[in-house]
Amino acid sequence: MGETSGDFLIRYLQKRQSLDEDALRMALAQDVHIKQWSYGWLNKVFFVLAMLLSVAVMVWPLLAVTINARGVDAAVAQTVVTALDGFAIYFYQFYKKRQVLTENLLRRIVFSDMPVARLADAVIEEMSRIDQGFGFPAGKKDTPGEGHSPTPQKPRSPKPGAVQASSPRVRPAPRKMVPVRETLPDPQP
Repeated sequence: MGETSGDFLIRYLQKRQSLDEDALRMALAQDVHIKQWSYGWLNKVFFVLAMLLSVAVMVWPLLAVTINARGVDAAVAQTVVTALDGFAIYFYQFYKKRQVLTENLLRRIVFSDMPVARLADAVIEEMSRIDQGFGFPAGKKDTPGEGHSPTPQKPRSPKPGAVQASSPRVRPAPRKMVPVRETLPDPQP
């Protein structure tokens, strides 16, 4: 394999004359397959690395004796190995998720009855969502009016003989409308 999506698309454009629907669908599937293949290999590499480092963490008491004999602080080494194991497990999960998403996208390309032009638009949108990479959640403070509704307060019991004023009703902030995007139909009936 070893081909990138860019290489494939350039080669495809050089060959494209007047292709029928099946040839266009095949080209779309091959482009997604390139991504799936690379995610699959990255997934396998990080899986093996995570397993090796997990075994190292489990047999740490035996390794600590050897490491201490060589003049290395065992606690520092254990922290590094554990951190690397967490790193490998995170990337295994990251690439496994993308591999599964691209495999499901391939299934939809193969089994969908959607016209190729609409299918291509939907696949491009889905691949751009899959390929966004790592994201870190932005720390937003809850402020009134941004999806935060104040916590209801427990009503106070009135003093005997006092006239109770009616409390104003607190309404939650309106929710933002999310645009509906066209999605691929599920191939299962």
